[in-house]
Amino acid sequence: MVIGIIGAGLSGLIAGKILSQGGHDVTVFEKSNALEGRLATRQYGENHKNIVDIHSSCIYAHDPVFMEFINELTDKGILKVWAHSFPYHDGEELFDSYPGHEKSDYYYAPEGLDKVGEYLTRWVDTEYNEKVGGFTFIGDKRHSKKAWMMNLTNFNVYEMDAIIVATPAIQAYGLIQTSQDETSIRKLIRDLDQVTYDNSISLIAGYGDRDLPEWKAIQCRDQGVEWIINDSSKRDNPEELTLVIQSTNRFFHKYHKESDEKISQLLLKRVNNIVENDWIDQPDWVVVEQWRYRKPRNPLDVPFLEIDRAENDGPLALIGDYLSGNSIESAYLSGYKLAKHWLEKFPAK
Repeated sequence: MVIGIIGAGLSGLIAGKILSQGGHDVTVFEKSNALEGRLATRQYGENHKNIVDIHSSCIYAHDPVFMEFINELTDKGILKVWAHSFPYHDGEELFDSYPGHEKSDYYYAPEGLDKVGEYLTRWVDTEYNEKVGGFTFIGDKRHSKKAWMMNLTNFNVYEMDAIIVATPAIQAYGLIQTSQDETSIRKLIRDLDQVTYDNSISLIAGYGDRDLPEWKAIQCRDQGVEWIINDSSKRDNPEELTLVIQSTNRFFHKYHKESDEKISQLLLKRVNNIVENDWIDQPDWVVVEQWRYRKPRNPLDVPFLEIDRAENDGPLALIGDYLSGNSIESAYLSGYKLAKHWLEKFPAK
């Protein structure tokens, strides 16, 4: 089959890899010019040499299937063990680790988490800066071999045998509403309508050649700050000390319309109260990134969604981190399980 995957996140890329290895022709369409979502990595500071993971800071596994993938990345040097636990601030006191939390291995990418996505793109054609506006099921009325017409916002059109939507649930909702195959799509829309998200603001702050703190990250129970991440601790030769501060969903909704300067002042003040360092609120530079659809609040209890068409003509499926969880691991497993399911259901000829 010729398969179009919308979204170059972890779900879409692992599904694309498995289906491509199984003999299908796969193209991934990504609206941005780089990998986005949880694997997003940017470069800041002088000459843009400072690598920063702006959203997720690390990867960890509970499921053996995902652990196998982490081991694969570790063997290739893409991931390394970063920590076994992190300090925890309960609003009043800083503890060495989260009370009662079982320790596990947390992995980081020395060259940035986007290298995980880049590794997976080896098996698929990835089209960046290509935004899909919608798609239409042609069905019995078609005269060509392909069941779907995929429409890009630049007016390009692609014919596809099958489509996988690997975007946040809210974006998937908007895309599948454009389909004219209304009967089989209606149940997917009802399912997607249940999913809501927590959002966050990522504040990236650079401090020049200041010595790195002893801690790698601090989890916080605070109205404004959820994580304080020493991103430089993940770099072999960091250009400078860089912290990434992740806000709470509550802070996002209260302040996301404020100026970057105001957001920075508010977050840095809260962080200064937590770590009690007089230099925290005096960075050399700051960047504010809004992270919408950070974490599904009420994920659906299935690994993927697909339309149920009797003849299996023109399959369509939805995958992502909002299915059977709300983490990097659930995103991977969603794409993995859908791809394995399709290889059994639609073996390449």
